[in-house]
Amino acid sequence: MTSLSRPRALSIGLSRARARARQHACFAAASSAPSLGPLPLASSARARNALESVTEGVLCALDAGNAASCQFVCDGASMLVDVEPSRAVASADMLPAKVCLHANARGKEACVVGIATRVEDEAEVEEARKLMKKRRVDKANGTMLRIVVDRVTVSAAGSPQEEVDAAAFAEAERDPLLDCAEDIIRTFNEQRPDDVAAFCRAAGVNVTSGDDAEVVDVDRLGLDVAVRTLSPYGIVENTIVRVPFERAVNSERDARSMLTMMAQVVWENERQYVPPQIAPVTVPDDEESS
Repeated sequence: MTSLSRPRALSIGLSRARARARQHACFAAASSAPSLGPLPLASSARARNALESVTEGVLCALDAGNAASCQFVCDGASMLVDVEPSRAVASADMLPAKVCLHANARGKEACVVGIATRVEDEAEVEEARKLMKKRRVDKANGTMLRIVVDRVTVSAAGSPQEEVDAAAFAEAERDPLLDCAEDIIRTFNEQRPDDVAAFCRAAGVNVTSGDDAEVVDVDRLGLDVAVRTLSPYGIVENTIVRVPFERAVNSERDARSMLTMMAQVVWENERQYVPPQIAPVTVPDDEESS
């Protein structure tokens, strides 16, 4: 095993101490007050994340008033929707038609309004089904529709509804944590509920038990936590609390590392832990060379 010289080891120790001090300061500044209103993530990114994280919803024809369950995926500025022929919301002679697609995903409700047309070209249908299979939609064998998005609305408990236009939705990028978010959510809800409660306290919301807080979403900029509170009328209500990261993360490993660091910082802050001071040490040249 390679050993470090004493000056090198002390240098690493001091660097880590300084890094921890910066992390304490950044997280304390980011979480000095509760974020119970609009979440820091851009509305367009939140809308795309919500729609990219699920593949099932309800499709409604606005003029006809018909509705049917469906499967869907995002495809740039449009949505590909697979509907069983027997449950089509609009007959072929009624297309194109103005439709609304509803979906619930990770504590949010998303609604897409746009114009639906039937995908007729066989090659295009096949490409659409390949994309659906890639996004884990295995039984896309119904009528294929394409919805050109006009606008998207997204809302969460405790936050006002936000509306995103077609241009902003098209420009929103897929979140790097989208495919691993469920694993991260499961880890913290099942194995680290006390950390989830601590995150809420750091964000200014008094949560004493992990049973009263549940992570519902995670993205590159932070966590969304559903906190159960009792109203003055004795009604249990859910409020979405935003727990921000100190910086954007770009991978599952990066996100887990960030969350572990945050949990440590909160633990130390709540216990008023003061790291021991590291006194500078001067090593004689002859000892260093030996």
